Amino acid sequence: MNFKFSWLPKLFEYDELIPFEDYYEQVYEIFKKDFMESRPILNNKNIGLQKEPIVNGKPQTFHHMTTEDITNKDGSITRSIAKDRCERIAWNRAIIESNYSGLKIFKEKRSNNRKNLVIWFEEKDFVIILREAPTYYVFITSYPIKYKHKKKQLQKSYEKYLKAETALKKADSTLFLH
Repeated sequence: MNFKFSWLPKLFEYDELIPFEDYYEQVYEIFKKDFMESRPILNNKNIGLQKEPIVNGKPQTFHHMTTEDITNKDGSITRSIAKDRCERIAWNRAIIESNYSGLKIFKEKRSNNRKNLVIWFEEKDFVIILREAPTYYVFITSYPIKYKHKKKQLQKSYEKYLKAETALKKADSTLFLH
């Protein structure tokens, strides 16, 4: 057992002896307990959900946390349930509420002028995306990182954020000198 990550819940693996629909409902129960019956808090802000649109009777955030884009033969994209996302459903709240110093937490400006807060658990190849609002965060999605290009993209965004923060701190310190 790796004690370094003993605070992280075990994967909630699918048991082939039960119907997948039953497993998916159990995953939803974990989600409800962690995000609907109570709210995680990060930086003294509640974390809310994207509730609309409702997908198969469940909030948009749950749908995004447990499905991934699949490109069809005709080039269209649909979302399909991803076991690896379902298995990690309990990781989300645990990571958000942890004080694990190995997390890379950074802001990322999106093209639509919205700001996201990215929580990158690099050692476990897992990322959580929250949208910043003035008094709370909205949980957008989370997923295991499967591809090298995604890791490179995250690293580039993280380095860009660090560079901007360093420049901002430098500018602030020169203001106090004059």
